Formats: sequence, C-alpha cells, structure tokens
Amino acid sequence: MKEINLEEMFKIQKDFTKEMEYEINNVDIEKLSYPQQCSLTKDYGYAVIEEVVELIRDFEVKRHKRIKKKEFDKEIVLDEVVDVFKFWMNLLIILGYDIMDFKKKWLEKTKVVAERFQKEKI
Repeated sequence: MKEINLEEMFKIQKDFTKEMEYEINNVDIEKLSYPQQCSLTKDYGYAVIEEVVELIRDFEVKRHKRIKKKEFDKEIVLDEVVDVFKFWMNLLIILGYDIMDFKKKWLEKTKVVAERFQKEKI
C-alpha cells in the first residue's frame, strides 16, 4: 500500500465530497450559501456524533456490569475511528477550510493546552 499524507487524504475526501454532494443534492460545496453551510454543518456534525457513538458501543461501558471481554476488536474500532475522521474532514471542507488552516490551528491550540497543563501542575 502506498504511503499517503494528510494533505493527500484531505484532497481525496474533498474530491469525493464535492462529487457526492453535487450528484445527490445538486450542491457545489465550493459555492455554498450560508444557509447551505448551516444545513451541511448540522448534517455532518450529527454524522460525527453518530460515528463516535458507534465507536463507544464497541466497548463495554456499563459501569454496573463486569467487563467480560479481554480486549476490543481493533479492526472494528479502527473502522469507526476512520469514519469519524472522514466526517470531521467533511466539516472542514464545507466550512471552507483547508488542511493547512487545520494544521496551523492545531499547532496553536496544542501550544495553549500544553501551557495550561504546565501552569496547572504548579
């Protein structure tokens, strides 16, 4: 399997989403009106939540029951994480961000969180 970086993954997802939204909803994701962005943000946001719930369901989470499994099914869990990631990318795409916007903000936020963590340790 060929190595793929985050930029390539984002481009593949954007190309797919662009084609899918046009064919199914007759929407050009690069020319979304504000109401269209609101609607798609809601739809993709709910999709992220649904996928996270599916991920959580793969674990025994009832606090009042003994855990019977010895480990989780790594293939199923990874599949759910990938689904979350793909819908997360769709949120960035329909809101007009690119992967560089995300990387920059991720670095900024990581620095802030690390600084907060260090301050709270003292």
